[in-house]
Amino acid sequence: MLETRASVYGLRELGEQTLEESTGLIIVGMHRSGTSALTGALHSLGANAGHSSDLTGASVENQKGFFERRDVREICDALLHAAHADWWKISNFEIGQVEQNQLEQQRQRFSGIVESLSKAKTWIIKEPRLCLLLPLLIDLVPNPICILIYRNPIEVAKSLRTRNQISLQQGIALWEKYNWAALQSVKHLPCVVVSYHDLIADQATTLDSVVDQLAALGAKGLGRPKDSPDFIDRSLQRSVAEPEEMEMLTVEQRILWSFLERKAKPDGDFGYKPTGAQKFILQDLEYHFARHSKAGGGVDFASPSIRSRKVLKLAGFLDHIVFYLRSKIRG
Repeated sequence: MLETRASVYGLRELGEQTLEESTGLIIVGMHRSGTSALTGALHSLGANAGHSSDLTGASVENQKGFFERRDVREICDALLHAAHADWWKISNFEIGQVEQNQLEQQRQRFSGIVESLSKAKTWIIKEPRLCLLLPLLIDLVPNPICILIYRNPIEVAKSLRTRNQISLQQGIALWEKYNWAALQSVKHLPCVVVSYHDLIADQATTLDSVVDQLAALGAKGLGRPKDSPDFIDRSLQRSVAEPEEMEMLTVEQRILWSFLERKAKPDGDFGYKPTGAQKFILQDLEYHFARHSKAGGGVDFASPSIRSRKVLKLAGFLDHIVFYLRSKIRG
């Protein structure tokens, strides 16, 4: 692994702070899981997200703004593409597949961003792709604190269906892959776990708790929610899960969801293992994207193909087999 920028620059002054004196908050969370809302709220409390010209602006998709740096997005896309992957093309993705020259180039770019942001006591970066890529970059961040935000898988899948026209099963499979990767990425790192639903239901109380936990881990200079105007608009939560829709989850997805709901420190094993079903469904998603891309038309998943129905049926069957075998082994 490359030498970190922190060791290269030593104690050189960066404005009021040295690189080593600053704290980097890294927001880790699946797409459509409230990463923008949480980042924006913490930015309003004093965490430096960078100049507004560096950030993706507000849109119909996210009316409060994304608080997502375009350069970090470019770095993450470059790393994924260097492994023949994309944000949706991850059925076979592993970080060891990233081509070495591209990795070195993007790490250098990321170091420059960290150096710039570290002029503040506490700074913040948000990018959903970091769920998959954080292990390639985290050593470049002095004093990192991860904040893992999660959301109900059905709600995430519904939001993805609206935005990207993909099926609920495919959206849930993406949710599973991203959240499992996120838990693996933040393992053994200082970490705060936040529920999107708590944030929406009671912004002040949830942010108060987050600020307290961050301060205990060393973050400095953050204000209190009562001193800042409400940033989160509940009306923007347009995708809601019905109780009966949770029956769509596989056994393994339920295990993962239950663990996230406990907000436990993601350090040990909690009984979850990725299954072949997840991979089949993600490969089906990739098949559709590739087919429609080659055809030059828009992606339309509103009418599942025969192939999709067969894959989903096979995926469910495989899940039942895996669960049965594991129950026998554990029993």
